[in-house]
Amino acid sequence: MLNEGRLLGDGICIVEHYARLLREAGVPLQRANIAQLLANPLLAAWGVI
Repeated sequence: MLNEGRLLGDGICIVEHYARLLREAGVPLQRANIAQLLANPLLAAWGVI
């Protein structure tokens, strides 16, 4: 999320990979909500549920 992921530009791909890594690590993940906070959301923003 902080290194290569932020350069991908595809929010869905980033979240799917992150969730897969969490599940492989044994985290009982059922649902995830990841969003990006910006100083000015009129410029750009994204969220994935």
